[in-house]
Amino acid sequence: MNNPDAHSPNLAPCPPGPAANTPDFLDYIAIILKRRKLILDITIGTTAISALITFLMPNIYNAKAKLLPPQQQSGLLSAAMMQGALAAIGGDSLVGESKSAKLYSEMLKIESLRDPIIERFKLKEVYNKKFRQDIYKELNKNVVITTGKEGIITIAVDDKDPKRSADMANAFVEELKKLTSKMNMTGAGNSRAFLEERITGAKKELVESENALKTFQTRYKLVDAQAQAGATMSAMTQLTAQLTMQEIQLNTALRTYSETSQEVKNLRQSIASLRSQIAKHEKSGVGVIPGFENVPERGQEYLHLMRRFKTAEAVYEMLTKQYEMARLNSENNVSTIQVIQNAIVPERKSKPVRRKIVTASLFISLLGSCVLALFLENYGKMSDVEKDRWKNLLGRS
Repeated sequence: MNNPDAHSPNLAPCPPGPAANTPDFLDYIAIILKRRKLILDITIGTTAISALITFLMPNIYNAKAKLLPPQQQSGLLSAAMMQGALAAIGGDSLVGESKSAKLYSEMLKIESLRDPIIERFKLKEVYNKKFRQDIYKELNKNVVITTGKEGIITIAVDDKDPKRSADMANAFVEELKKLTSKMNMTGAGNSRAFLEERITGAKKELVESENALKTFQTRYKLVDAQAQAGATMSAMTQLTAQLTMQEIQLNTALRTYSETSQEVKNLRQSIASLRSQIAKHEKSGVGVIPGFENVPERGQEYLHLMRRFKTAEAVYEMLTKQYEMARLNSENNVSTIQVIQNAIVPERKSKPVRRKIVTASLFISLLGSCVLALFLENYGKMSDVEKDRWKNLLGRS
């Protein structure tokens, strides 16, 4: 009897099922369970080695000192101080671009400030370095200088000895104070010499303007005119004196700052404003001076002479006050840095964080050993051609 299915034209073959050799999640679990001894050995061994290494690592302690640099002063002493700071850090890239805190942070990094600390704590032996440049590099790793938004500078020192870490942080503050005191004295001395020259010229101008005013008063027998015009000239005199001082400060600032610096821009803006105010006063007129009702030209001449005298007098007074400040600063070896927090001996280590290191090693070694187990299982099923390809690939790497 013939098989009816053999000649049935409408019957199609069944579609093939999923490949038998395609691994799924259960296959991976089975491979891991099969090679669990290898996975456990690698994981436990690697974790134990990392724990041993972290145990042998020395404890590092971190101590911090915080300070507030002096706020930038205005006037001649500010420029003198900046000149001293530039000489200390060996450049002018910071001028006009960085604030006071940034400048002092850079000063903490200069080698001349760190040399006394290296000698004091015998860091050549502590770091086991032969050359000074290697000690500087080690210090750069262990000493971190940061500046907050509020302008507070933090000096953080890492060291194996907790007491030495605190002492070094405080030593940085001490050396910065010494350096700034020296710069204050040098800068104030330079400012003092500059002011002496300016005072000589201001005194000469004061004498000449006073003599010219007295001559005019004597010639025209003026007695009460100065008192009558005093109120009229008061505002003009103050503005003119301020303008003269601003111009002196600008000339001084240009020795240190660039034209694009904010300090120079502020001074130029202030000078322009003062000149505008003076122009308005001159345009509005000064009124009639008693005794010159019929000859207003002489009244104007008198006001000009008196304004010249009053301006010279005000400038001379201002310069004398600044000179006295410069003299005191040049004689006083005092730093204006404020210490907010002295470094104290830390009670706990800051690193290494052994628990995190061992935990990370555990998870990494467990994951790596599982990947290795899967690779070895698949490698055993590969053909010789595929094995040779893997060997060649591993050999090249």
